[in-house]
Amino acid sequence: MAATRDQSSRVGLWLFAIVSIVPADLVLRRFLWPATVVLHVAVALQLALALPLELLGYSVSRYFGKWLGVPVNCAGLVTVAATMLYVRPIALRANGMLKLQRSLRSGHSQWSGPATDECSHIDHSSNPLIEVPHWEWIVADPTIHVSEDGLWSLFAASLFGIHRYVSEDHGSEWTFKETVVHSNGGSWQSAVRPFVYEDKAGMVHLYYEHVNFSLHRFQQVSSIRSSRIPAECLTLLGLGRAGCSWADGPVSLDTSSPYEPWESINSRTVGNPYVFHDGSRYVLYFSTSQVWLPDTLNYEPMYIGRATANSLDGPWTKDKVPVMGPISDDPWQNLGVGSLKLIDYEGNARENGTRRGTDSPRFVGLANGIYIFQNGSTGSAIRKWTSDDGVTWQVACSGQPLIGPSGEAAAWDASYVFGFDTVRISELEVIVYYNARDGFFRGFERIGASRITIPLRKE
Repeated sequence: MAATRDQSSRVGLWLFAIVSIVPADLVLRRFLWPATVVLHVAVALQLALALPLELLGYSVSRYFGKWLGVPVNCAGLVTVAATMLYVRPIALRANGMLKLQRSLRSGHSQWSGPATDECSHIDHSSNPLIEVPHWEWIVADPTIHVSEDGLWSLFAASLFGIHRYVSEDHGSEWTFKETVVHSNGGSWQSAVRPFVYEDKAGMVHLYYEHVNFSLHRFQQVSSIRSSRIPAECLTLLGLGRAGCSWADGPVSLDTSSPYEPWESINSRTVGNPYVFHDGSRYVLYFSTSQVWLPDTLNYEPMYIGRATANSLDGPWTKDKVPVMGPISDDPWQNLGVGSLKLIDYEGNARENGTRRGTDSPRFVGLANGIYIFQNGSTGSAIRKWTSDDGVTWQVACSGQPLIGPSGEAAAWDASYVFGFDTVRISELEVIVYYNARDGFFRGFERIGASRITIPLRKE
């Protein structure tokens, strides 16, 4: 009777393992069908290995003593645990590889066609392009550097730091290269929201938001810091080159500088840096203050400020008023603004600061608005903005999002479109890289790309 009860309990354990492991992510709608197939196959292989170990452990326990079978039983349970911990990221990566290989075999373009106008976009056929690292649920805030010899570098943040990915096919397939700035994996100290900038002296600056959790204030405090490396180290010839290492740059902005009331709502933070030269001085856009999103249990930025300096080493002087913020009657920006970045401004601006022709605005930028609908659900979407001075901005495209959440329950970009950066690929077209979220409180964030039409502004 005891053996029967023991055997029944084991059968119950295995049924629970199979029922909980196989359909769990399907119920949560995490995968497209290729990854579902990989998931089922991987789980079947793992269980096929674990089941004999478990049966062997039972037999050893039955005929040679209970304690002799314990190590074998443990091996079976460890194999089941490995299924739960490792299959999901493997399946995610396999899904991306299958889609890429299918696209290459068919000979189809990576894009379904050109954007029809300046207020629409075309998604990359293999979105998302970069999946979350092992043990994590987020890879976010991409920023792009393109070297003179055609090597693309993408920097993005996760819980454990800011990582560099490289691409030799113009930004479609990405390979992890290195971790540039390390975080401790938690909220005590982290590096997030990077932006890469190459100056005219051939030095690449990686700006990022450095976050600390202050026990004294019991809130997050942040600063904008940077790391530097010669641009030649980010080329095809520079891959693996000896002597290429990142060096710390100066702190650009921190919470010790004077604060206006709009800069300290819910916390004193500065982040989401974007740096450019306007022809006479350097300009830094940054996010500040925070707004609470109740359905994700997370804070997002409220305002965009501006600072100027004669050198990248500073000192930076902040404006007294923000350049962007929440607009109560704007359904796509009634909570705040995550970040503001220009589209290839420096490539079109003269060194003496001469403005563009009168038929086009001097500045064209993208900003992701943070909003809440009447039903209480929140979101984030990227919109197009224009400005003549970089301070006063007007929303374009009748205020509608240029790239927004799909709203599809099974999509990787179902609920939010967050941090972004752009790369111009022709006189008409620009690629926007961004991270999107597939849910609310329980959601994963990955990186994808869309193509938009923004004509090159010429003098």
